[in-house]
Formats: sequence, C-alpha cells, structure tokens
Amino acid sequence: MTWLVSLALAADEPCEGHTFDQRVDSEHFWVEWEGDTLSVEQATAIADYAEDAREVFLELGWPLTDEPIVYAVRPTDTTTGIGGLAQTVSCDDVLVPHIELYLGEYSEGSARNVAAHELGH
Repeated sequence: MTWLVSLALAADEPCEGHTFDQRVDSEHFWVEWEGDTLSVEQATAIADYAEDAREVFLELGWPLTDEPIVYAVRPTDTTTGIGGLAQTVSCDDVLVPHIELYLGEYSEGSARNVAAHELGH
C-alpha cells in the first residue's frame, strides 16, 4: 500500500503581529478580516492571488522579502469594489509590506487585480 502525504507550506508568524482574529495563510501571506467581511473561500482566493503575483514579480526580477506579508481586509462603504493601501514596516531591519484592502463589494477580478497591484507597491 502506498501512502501519499501532502505537506502544505504555511507562512511564519508576521513580525508586526496580526490585525484580525479571522485569518488564513499561504506560503508567504496572511489574509485577515473581521466579522463577515470575507468568507474563508474569498480570503483563501486573495492569498492565492498574492502568491501568483509574487511569483510573477520574482520572475521579473523584483526584490521581495521572504518575510510573511499581511493583507488586512476591512469593510468600507466608500467604494463598491475593492481599494487598497500598501505600507512598509521594519522587521529586524528588513522592510516588509503591510497591505490593507478596503472591501465594499467582493469580486474575483477586482480581488485578483488589487491584491497584485498592492503587492507591487
């Protein structure tokens, strides 16, 4: 009998800590939210979009940290889509993005585009 073992890679704890209690992680990212801002499936999709963007940026030769990056998703009533803001925090003398997404209404296309766009900052 052959046993197949799947090992999922998970992000380390972010050096600046977590923003919200509800969270999912991927190899390099944490997506965090409060209340019913996102479903687990939507948060997982955002983490996947960020991983896809990271891979493309690395292929293009962009410098990216190996430190875990947080996407904190907050509800907003000022937009019907998704907006974002990328800031930088210093973690042991390494600059690490901290990304805020402002969610008015979730859509796959907007989530993919804004997750990648903010990581590019």
